[in-house]
Amino acid sequence: MHILEHFHLKVIIPIKIYGFDISITNLVLSMMAGTLLFLVLFLTMAIRPKIIPKKGQAVIEIMMNFIKRYIWSII
Repeated sequence: MHILEHFHLKVIIPIKIYGFDISITNLVLSMMAGTLLFLVLFLTMAIRPKIIPKKGQAVIEIMMNFIKRYIWSII
């Protein structure tokens, strides 16, 4: 097995619509898995916020402030 073999693009589900290739590849699946994991962790930490935040809630609040300040200003 080559050391960089996991970076090679492998088409899992080939999809072509009107000449556009929107196939599901191994890299797309890994991005989806990472996003799903992030959302699950984000939502589990943000379910019941407390007045005195613990570590998880503090991280969520920092991320929300970052999104509100920088990401929304770009959009």
